[in-house]
Amino acid sequence: FEQGGQISPVWSPDGKGVAFAARPGLSDQYQLYVRYLDSPAATRVTNFAAGAVPIEWTTSGKIVFVSRSPSDVWSVSQVGGDPEPLMIPGANYPDLQRTTTVAMSRDGSVFAWLHRADGQNTVAFSSPPGAPPVLYEPAPFARPNYSNSPALTFSPDGKKLLLFLNGGSGEEVWLLPYPPDPSNP
Repeated sequence: FEQGGQISPVWSPDGKGVAFAARPGLSDQYQLYVRYLDSPAATRVTNFAAGAVPIEWTTSGKIVFVSRSPSDVWSVSQVGGDPEPLMIPGANYPDLQRTTTVAMSRDGSVFAWLHRADGQNTVAFSSPPGAPPVLYEPAPFARPNYSNSPALTFSPDGKKLLLFLNGGSGEEVWLLPYPPDPSNP
């Protein structure tokens, strides 16, 4: 259960549960499960043909996840039900390439991802999710290529993004203020 090279279980906002990806069988796609700390068993919340890996559990109770093939972004209630699309490359984001390097703020108000623009890998965001994408600027972290599995995550308060990448000259970690602040890149 990896997303962007990292193990990706996510805690509930109250810290009483965790959402994680697991395969029901060895040949099955990963699905989302929720386990509360006071429960002896996990509950499956998706039956998604393309598989599902969690990226955030929002304060509204939605679990945001990325599907494997294609790499679209969806949300589902913590108790299951029909997933709702958040980011579908080519549909609501026509210029977006498929990516699994995505992040959602804990309150669900900002969606960010590694984006390819003008020959550079950079960060883009949409606030609220579904709004037109905006490139993060300034972008001193932008690189034409990367040689690892980059990772992107919001701080719990949503005021910073943490970006891990390797642009070819070694590992880099960038702490990005959110919203972007040109006076404090």
